Amino acid sequence: MGMSAGAGGGGGDGVNNVLLHVAVLVFGVGSWLAINGIFSELAFLVQTAPEGWNLAPGVVLTIQLANIVPFVYCLSVRFFHFRFREVRLIYLILTVGCVSSLLLAVLCNSTLVIDGAEKSLYLYVLTFCVALVDCTSSITYFPFLSRFPDRFVTSLMVGEGLSAFIPSALALLQNAGLTRQPIATTPSSSGVTWERANTSSTAPAVINTTNGVHFYCYTDSRFSENVYFFLLFVLYVLSSAAFVTINKWPTFRAIKTRYKEPEAETASDETMLPSGDTSDDELSGLKAPPHMTSDGGGGGGRRERKGSVWMFVLLFCACFAANGALPSISTYTLLPYGNHVMLLTINLGNLTNPLTCLVLFFAPCASILVASLTTGACLVLAAGLAAIALQSPSPPLVDAAAGWGFLLVLSLWVAFFVAATVSRLVIANRCRREGKDSLLLYGVVTQVGSFSGALLMFLLCTYTPLFTAAASTC
Repeated sequence: MGMSAGAGGGGGDGVNNVLLHVAVLVFGVGSWLAINGIFSELAFLVQTAPEGWNLAPGVVLTIQLANIVPFVYCLSVRFFHFRFREVRLIYLILTVGCVSSLLLAVLCNSTLVIDGAEKSLYLYVLTFCVALVDCTSSITYFPFLSRFPDRFVTSLMVGEGLSAFIPSALALLQNAGLTRQPIATTPSSSGVTWERANTSSTAPAVINTTNGVHFYCYTDSRFSENVYFFLLFVLYVLSSAAFVTINKWPTFRAIKTRYKEPEAETASDETMLPSGDTSDDELSGLKAPPHMTSDGGGGGGRRERKGSVWMFVLLFCACFAANGALPSISTYTLLPYGNHVMLLTINLGNLTNPLTCLVLFFAPCASILVASLTTGACLVLAAGLAAIALQSPSPPLVDAAAGWGFLLVLSLWVAFFVAATVSRLVIANRCRREGKDSLLLYGVVTQVGSFSGALLMFLLCTYTPLFTAAASTC
């Protein structure tokens, strides 16, 4: 059995391991590809979508709705012992991902008329589908890979990081084209005369600012949104091919068999839970975290429980802001400074998250004090960004020379990304120490906070005049 993977001796095993690392990495690229891709492309999608700058809150709410489905599935596994063959589920979600991303490439700019108004219904429906795929990958990819030696998990995590980096790189290569330029004005019967800026434009818009009148011009990108989503479809196909290879190629199956040994190959190897990690006895009831049983419910236990409540309040606030509220109003904080500013900021955020996680991987922390400070910083920064959004389309320093407005909003967003990531990771580390119940509650609070922020901002952006986009005259 072991010889099939190592016919070429030790060198053959080394080559096979390298090939498996590459296959796992490519497989991991498909994990969060679509969600990261859609956020990276928002700077372009708002140019043609009938919702305009209001597209962001709709997309964020759609993603949060999709995220509820795998979460409910996890609860059914945890409490009702519901089992599903994870390999079949991965095949299903990869198929849905490929089909949905291909349809996105075709229909991303298509609209339907609903109650007399154009809506990007195709985009919303397909966003829901690909978000469902990406969110489900978190509860299937790692359990599947638990059949292989632990070192291959690192390759999967690198692939997940690339699922953020590659869409960002493609979007930057696409060359977002919103440039904000002052235009010449001369007196006329109506007060001013508009003149085009000296640039290629496809969808200009004129707004009044506190320091004068400016002209928004969408310049041509290197390739369209359709091409962008087709490239994501190609990546999904490659990720699917990598999974088929990992699951079916005899050499890779032999590596798995040698790692698990025959006695470990049980029926649980095909379930949603990693074999050997969680027994049925552990699933039969909830285990109390250590702090709940340490002192028989005395004063120390009450203090610990109060600390846990505060920890989850912090988590709710961080997720409310970082996963729901702020992404929904990103267009109002960034587009007034230029489309290129939004493109660069969102993609820096895509890269900031995994880099921050990497730092905390080598310097883990579970301090409530650190969580409180970073959550506080996150909320202060969120309030500042919300204030900028409320002043759209004429936020502070929008007319400042030397790009001070751009530096201001970029710095605020990057600091916000870092603070929110650190806060959630510190709380996750603490929950991991306290036990399974805390981790389960972590997931519940994360979903509730994220959905609450997305829903609130969707309602405010859609049904109130609080947030104002630049008016198009084309």
